[in-house]
Amino acid sequence: MPNTVALTQAQLDKIVIDEGLIYLDEGLAGETLLGPCRGGGEFSATATYRDVEFDGKRGKTKGLKVTEEMNAMLKVTILDHDQQLMAKLIPFVDVAVTPFAITSATPGVVPSTKFFTNLVMYAKTIDGEYKKITLYNPLNEAPYNINAKPKSESELALEFHAHWDPITITNPLYKVEEVTALT
Repeated sequence: MPNTVALTQAQLDKIVIDEGLIYLDEGLAGETLLGPCRGGGEFSATATYRDVEFDGKRGKTKGLKVTEEMNAMLKVTILDHDQQLMAKLIPFVDVAVTPFAITSATPGVVPSTKFFTNLVMYAKTIDGEYKKITLYNPLNEAPYNINAKPKSESELALEFHAHWDPITITNPLYKVEEVTALT
């Protein structure tokens, strides 16, 4: 085993640095840049697996693992508590127009209008390019918290979960691309 490790420039170039830029409904009417943010953004994609059971099984078996669910989410914390923005971000609220106020909604099925078309995070890499991470049909499922503390700012933690479209089930849940510039 050598005492030194040689990395390639390609490995160094793809290190993700700094904060991400996060857009709601990127490329559509009503596109919104979320900010100011604190702590950057965090994307995760997960799967739930099931191992097929059979007599004589010795353990995990190649070819007999079933993917039962796939999920994706993006976490971000913002400082902006604008009422219009809160009305868009919080799915379990109703909005009164005159005067503009946010109130609790009636429990039930979340209307499709509360889902966004997409949520995009651009994460810069050392080579100046970007990871473009897109969630489809995202909905914020985090609690709505407002904190008023001395010598501090109220942070609103958001957890956007991607949702499968039951009408077009072949559409992806998320996409991760490498792009040379912000679109």
